Order: sequence, then C-alpha cells, then structure tokens
Amino acid sequence: MRIDPGSEQGAIGKIRLVCVALALGLVGFTVVALVLGPKATPGGGGGGLVSASLMMASFVAGVSALVVPVALRKTIVAATVKRIDAGMPEEELVETVHQGYATQTLLRAAMGEGLGLIGGLGIWVTAEPAWAAVPAVGVVLIGLALPTRAKLEAFEREVLDAMG
Repeated sequence: MRIDPGSEQGAIGKIRLVCVALALGLVGFTVVALVLGPKATPGGGGGGLVSASLMMASFVAGVSALVVPVALRKTIVAATVKRIDAGMPEEELVETVHQGYATQTLLRAAMGEGLGLIGGLGIWVTAEPAWAAVPAVGVVLIGLALPTRAKLEAFEREVLDAMG
C-alpha cells in the first residue's frame, strides 16, 4: 500500500484542527470558570465532599487519559486491518488507514479534554484557582496527541505489520 503524501497532509490537517478546537474550548471553559465562577472564598466554595469527589474524578480521568489510548491502540489497528481485509477498492485503503489513525488520535485528545473539563468544573464549584492545573495538564495531553506525519507513518507501519 502506497500512501500519497498529499493525502497524509490533508488527513493530518483535519485531525489537527479538531485537536486545536478541543484545546481552545478547554481553555475557554477554564477562563469562564475562573472569571464567572463562584466568588466564594477559596476553600469554602464547594465543600469537602464535592471537592474530594472532583479530585477522585480527576485522578481517574487522568489515569484513563494515559492508559485507555494505549490499551485501545491494538484494538483500533485490528479494526482497521479487519476493514481492509473485508475487501475494498485500492483508493479506499488509504482513507481506511487514515480513519483508524484519526480514531486513535482523537480518542487520545478527547481523553485529555475530559480531564481538563473536570478541572474546569473544579474551579467553578470550589472557587479554588489551584484546579487550573488540571485543565493545563489536559491541554498538554491534547498537545501530545497532535498528529504528525511521523505518527501517521508509524500507525501505517503498524497496520501493515498486523496484515502480515
């Protein structure tokens, strides 16, 4: 299977646009939470139970953002191979591989966004500005998920290797 470099750039550009939109939405929500959130005294905004619940949720979301995309990568590769093995015209092969890569990349970015939104909610509910660190980590995770040609080529190689 030969991938046209022009189609790679198109696929990467579309995925990158979605990732940037996720990051900007997260930053926007965090700013709104900081500016328009409750004006309670930090430490007294959301109460201990709410703060502890949000802390646990952010921990689970953070671990999930790191583990789930790695755990599902083989499943996404296998699903891509299965779609290819089902038989399709040559011109659809490239699009199928790009769709698999998009799925994997957007899953990783969405997991980072989810973590960040929990942090934004923490700011909003507890009035604790320290919660801004959680959306910052979310933006970093989205940034790490940004597609590159090298990552796409690595995914293509993984699919080819799985095809045997």
